[in-house]
Amino acid sequence: MLHNKTLFLKKLKPFFDHYAEIRGQLIFVLDRSKILECLSFLKNDKDLKFNMLHDLTCNQKSKGLEIVYQLHSVDNSYWITLKSLIPFESLVAPSATSVFVAADWHEREAFDMFGLKFTDHPDLRRILLPDDWEGHPLKKEYPLGGFKDIKPIWAYEEAEDLQNLPDRNLLNSSIIDPDSDDKLKVIES
Repeated sequence: MLHNKTLFLKKLKPFFDHYAEIRGQLIFVLDRSKILECLSFLKNDKDLKFNMLHDLTCNQKSKGLEIVYQLHSVDNSYWITLKSLIPFESLVAPSATSVFVAADWHEREAFDMFGLKFTDHPDLRRILLPDDWEGHPLKKEYPLGGFKDIKPIWAYEEAEDLQNLPDRNLLNSSIIDPDSDDKLKVIES
């Protein structure tokens, strides 16, 4: 029943503006005001049963951030993708944590890497980078080399042993056994 595309499109018609089909997977483009309602519908509909949020990420487009939700119906073995454009003027989207608990860390990562804020998120803070990090590294305007005054990564570590790491010279390492037939080939360019 789920693979009946006509029925599937009919059930979701109130939610999407546009859709596409790529390799049998449907991709729906929604307005951000319909995200939570659509996610809830997909999860709770007795025929669809999209009960797993597999991924939530962002892509930067010319007019804003495109938030992407990938859902999986474990019972029906079917995937669906939802996309919504969040304009740069208002980088705020509704949190999906009320529908899918798994959205918690995905949304924190989108906030950390892209600067996208989520309303009603239970704990919206950085997840990958230190709290004092400036900027959002996956945005296109972020400098390729980073900012010059950023502390090195070891400055954030608590372990004092990091300054006393052994030399990582591969050729003199015990990783390569000189008596083995597996010799390291050095290619000069």
